[in-house]
Amino acid sequence: MLWKANETKELRSKRKGKANHTLPKSFWRWDVNTPDFTEKIFDFRANGINSAFAVRIPKKRCDRAVLLISLATDWYTALNNPDYKTVPDIFLSAGHNVASFDLPGHGSLIDYCGEGIESWAKAMLKGVDVAEKIRNIGSKIIDICLEERLAWNQTVVMMGVSRGGFSVLHIMAYDRRVYAAAIHAPVIDLAELREFRDVKENDLVISSSGMNLIPFLASRFLFISMGQEDPRVDAKTCFEFFARLCASSKTVKPELFVLRGQTHGPTAYTHSAYSACASFLLGKIAIRINEKTHQD
Repeated sequence: MLWKANETKELRSKRKGKANHTLPKSFWRWDVNTPDFTEKIFDFRANGINSAFAVRIPKKRCDRAVLLISLATDWYTALNNPDYKTVPDIFLSAGHNVASFDLPGHGSLIDYCGEGIESWAKAMLKGVDVAEKIRNIGSKIIDICLEERLAWNQTVVMMGVSRGGFSVLHIMAYDRRVYAAAIHAPVIDLAELREFRDVKENDLVISSSGMNLIPFLASRFLFISMGQEDPRVDAKTCFEFFARLCASSKTVKPELFVLRGQTHGPTAYTHSAYSACASFLLGKIAIRINEKTHQD
């Protein structure tokens, strides 16, 4: 299913005849009221390294509180950045639990390869399978959260932005416990990033492409939002991924929400994308609750 973001009449008039128009700051950065919550930090060990992840439990938790795992860079940024925290805050407001963890090369997981996504390129050049590391961390976090009874009926959904979207795809593909996922402006193929320009022919970089995950993601609940253009992660690669996944999905089809303008830039009305991601996930959760209610 393909969705296209609507714009206000005022915004359309401002954009008319100005293809490179930059949205006013108030249009693409906003404050979402964060509900009261209790934050817990859990220690864990994965890939032979000690780390920690955060869980936020709303003060007004609903009776059937599921778990959202939201990923961006490090857990603090994913849960506190004005943009990235939109979906987590919506989930907290709805009474659901929210978790996040550091991706390799970020936060507590910065190592000898450096910091940021550049460290992924360096690690892969050294023969380190970064995608496998991400999958291992994700599954470990799910193990712990289910043991702590943080997900009603073991219902786990995920949200990821950019490299966080890449991470969500890998975790979802290899862990069937992920019920549904939404990704915004995701990295589909690391080879499209400037940091990987010199290592794009590396076997680990090639094998990590989201295109190779399609057999494991077919007929799963997946929502993708992307701008018409994206110079950072390449929108065309994302659209090709969506088309291939659609063709491979015989029952449940993925959904695509296309924003006017440019993601990873100031011209896309990003708020509508995050709202759409949250709506998709909450809708799938409602279906699961309804199915379980009638089974009982």
